[in-house]
Amino acid sequence: MASYKLVVFSDSTESDNEGEYNDWYTNQHLADVVDVPGFVSAQRFKIKTLVMGEFKNKYMAIYNIESDDPQKVMDAMMARRGTDQMVISEAL
Repeated sequence: MASYKLVVFSDSTESDNEGEYNDWYTNQHLADVVDVPGFVSAQRFKIKTLVMGEFKNKYMAIYNIESDDPQKVMDAMMARRGTDQMVISEAL
């Protein structure tokens, strides 16, 4: 079985809902994604300093996937998006 990484950059929709966004992402969303077969773990980071260039997002998540068909894993994740298996916060 092959290993893959999914790297996601994101941010809250407004500065005044950043707490809601962080609570949802850390305490719900990471677990919802890792519940999808093929995802094995996740880590989340706050980007503090850029070495070069510009970057609009403050947060990054890295998901580890183990699968011989990563597209199938991604399709399964996207099929759950917006359902009770993967609630999406309006703060995203």
